[in-house]
Amino acid sequence: MPGKIRIIIADDHPIFRGGLRQIISADDSIEDNRERRITVKKALEIIHELKPGIAVLTLICLKKQVLMSLEEPKDS
Repeated sequence: MPGKIRIIIADDHPIFRGGLRQIISADDSIEDNRERRITVKKALEIIHELKPGIAVLTLICLKKQVLMSLEEPKDS
């Protein structure tokens, strides 16, 4: 199906990740609903590499410079 949305879930709460994954897995317009328990640094690397349409991240306790790296993607 063209136009599918790629999503990355990176959160340290397994119940939240599992629940969100279950909800979105029923949606055929979502291409990738993998959930991950990873560091913020690794999540940002994956986001920059895979360029998902949606990224769900834990933002609690992040430092300002990490938030600054969540800028709008630049067109190549």
